[in-house]
Amino acid sequence: MKPRKEWQWWEPRWSFRPRLWKEFKPFLNPWLWVRLELVVIVFLGFVLWLVGKFPEIELPLERIIPLALIVPPVLIGIPLIAYWLIPPMIAVSHKGILVMHGQSARWFLAAKIESVQLLLQVPHHPLLRVSAGKLIGTYGIGPKVDLTGLEAFIREVLPEARCERVAQLHGQNLRPESHNFSA
Repeated sequence: MKPRKEWQWWEPRWSFRPRLWKEFKPFLNPWLWVRLELVVIVFLGFVLWLVGKFPEIELPLERIIPLALIVPPVLIGIPLIAYWLIPPMIAVSHKGILVMHGQSARWFLAAKIESVQLLLQVPHHPLLRVSAGKLIGTYGIGPKVDLTGLEAFIREVLPEARCERVAQLHGQNLRPESHNFSA
C-alpha cells in the first residue's frame, strides 16, 4: 500500500456553521439592508436625473428600477449562501495544515506549528486544535476520519510539533449534553 502524502476531509457542519453565524451576523442587520437600498435609490435618482437632462440617452427604465433594487441584495446573498452550504476543506501534509474555505485559505506551516491536539471531550464531535505561535485554530474532524490513523499521520509528517490526544478537560470528563452542537 502506498503511503499517504496528505490527509484531508470536509469540516462537519456542527463545527464551522457556528463560526460562520458569528461572521454573518453583521450582514443580517436590517439597517444594513435599508442603508444599502437607500444608496441604490440615490444612485438611481442620479441616473434618472441624467436621463431627464440628456434626452438622447435611452434607458429601459421599466427594467432598470426593479433590477437596481434586487441586484445588490442578491450579489451579497449568493456568496453568503455558498459559504453556508460548502464546508471548509482541511488538509494535513508534510508542509503543514491547510484550511480552505471559499476564496480564502489559512496555512499553519509545519516549521511554525508548536502543537496539534485531538480534542475528544465530546463524543461524535472530535476537534483538531492547531497552535502556531499566536495563530490558533480549532476545526471539526469529519465522522469518516480515522482518529488513530490521523494522529499517527500527524506525528509522522509534523515531527517537531507536540501532538496529543485530549479526552478530558481539567481532569473531568465532559458530558455530551453540556454542549449545544446542532447537526
